[in-house]
Amino acid sequence: MPLEGVRVLDLTVALAGPWCTHILGALGAEVIKLEPISGEETRFAGPPFWEGESPLFLAANSNKRSIALELGSPEGRQIALDLARGSDVFVQNLRAGAVEKLGLGFDELRMASPKIVYCTIGAFGKVGPLADRPAYDLVMQAVSGVMSTTGESDGRPLRTGPAVVDLSTGLWAAIGVLSALLADRDEALLVDTSLYESAVNLQPIQFVQYAASGYVAPRLGASGNILVPFETLPTTDGEVVVAAGNDRLFRKLCDAVGLPELGADDRFRDNASRVRNRPQLAAILAERVSTHPSDYWLDILAAAGVPVAGVKDIAGVAADPQFNALGLLAPVPHDVIDDLHVLAPPLSFGGTRAALRSGAPALGADTAGLLLDLGYDEATIGDLIHRKLVRTTPMSSERSNDG
Repeated sequence: MPLEGVRVLDLTVALAGPWCTHILGALGAEVIKLEPISGEETRFAGPPFWEGESPLFLAANSNKRSIALELGSPEGRQIALDLARGSDVFVQNLRAGAVEKLGLGFDELRMASPKIVYCTIGAFGKVGPLADRPAYDLVMQAVSGVMSTTGESDGRPLRTGPAVVDLSTGLWAAIGVLSALLADRDEALLVDTSLYESAVNLQPIQFVQYAASGYVAPRLGASGNILVPFETLPTTDGEVVVAAGNDRLFRKLCDAVGLPELGADDRFRDNASRVRNRPQLAAILAERVSTHPSDYWLDILAAAGVPVAGVKDIAGVAADPQFNALGLLAPVPHDVIDDLHVLAPPLSFGGTRAALRSGAPALGADTAGLLLDLGYDEATIGDLIHRKLVRTTPMSSERSNDG
């Protein structure tokens, strides 16, 4: 894998940071997850649980080794700095100021590793009136404008189902780390991103529209406001989505649904006209498509070359032959769960998919081994365990799989 030989020190929590390091691990990096003695907070997120493990933690922490230690102690900080000396990348997304209080800020880490890539993922960014505030994905979807354009036109603003702000921030952080690793440099480099910046960047078209004319994008449900028809249409047994993004596809759609005259209608002759008259066009298409079941239209429109799909839930996607042909739910080894499957990375190199070599680690599973690698002897490790400054055994769980 491309990042084989790269070591990443991971001091991240929740989703955006762990998703970044999950990606780097899938690309071949060795990722060492620094965890508090009690465990990273998403280990407890649920129900549901899978053999006592949180799906949230399982989903974002593959290909990692866990070392559990009391970072607030001098001994814990020293272990972190010892690990940093052999690391190429450090990623952290603690609350503003927290990592500096631990003595693991950029200046301390570059003293330990002079060419380290130090990636910090914040909430609102380094400057501005909200710089010190904490936040989660939901808060960011609200404050960035994402919720204002999500939902039906006559309904309330909604958050997206997936945690798109966390996940996109993790992607931006990974892109920043990869770019820094490629850079020709002789010193440490600080890579900085935030949930707020990432959330805003999910809306490039909307902000350019506003800059151009003051236009504020409305909520349109599943419909489009730039290309029309981009619609969810009712059938006799469900819904289908059609996306006719240009005049040629629109005419194909009209022919396929038995309404060829729409292609010559002045109200719909080009995309600009269709955008202006979207409600009328949507009503005509809905009336026509509602006369047959979904499978009928999926066959007809696909044969005509019109982009079309049924609206699937997660179970439907998991059963889809396309999903399974790509092997997108991949098995990974795990100490507790015999049949653990997580999403495989959407990247292949030379025909080989980026690897999921191991599932999310048990808390402190690698503490002893990593300390031995750093030169700590068994007596010292035993003393650290006795003083509860490090942890080497998985925590017991009273959680169930209920829910």
